Amino acid sequence: MAGRDRGIYALEIELQGPLYMLGLELGRGIYLYVGRAMNGLPVRLSRYMKPITRPHWHVDWLLMNGRLLEVASALTNDPGMEHELACLLASAHEYVPRFGSSDDDCPSHLFKGEIDDAVNAMKRLGLEPRVYRVQGWQQ
Repeated sequence: MAGRDRGIYALEIELQGPLYMLGLELGRGIYLYVGRAMNGLPVRLSRYMKPITRPHWHVDWLLMNGRLLEVASALTNDPGMEHELACLLASAHEYVPRFGSSDDDCPSHLFKGEIDDAVNAMKRLGLEPRVYRVQGWQQ
């Protein structure tokens, strides 16, 4: 069991139109963003439920322009699981190159896909994911 609710997560975010950000062009559709929360999942995930006024991470720009639909998370003390999840998703899904992956060698942390894709990948890694439906929360 992971201590202090540490773990990894995936955010399912809907873009209803094209988005131009940070030199990237993202088309409309459903995206998955993968991250980790080694200081606690509740703190990190609650951050995404509040309006973002000063974007810090790549995903902040996406959330400011999209709708958060669902969140999947899994407890783990291993920060490397974020890397494993991102690489597993990259092997089977279209991805946005280098998005959110500046601190590891995965091709990306942003993928075209739905929350079930992340849940199944977490299970393949031996984790026990939980899914939270956010019901289209928007900035």
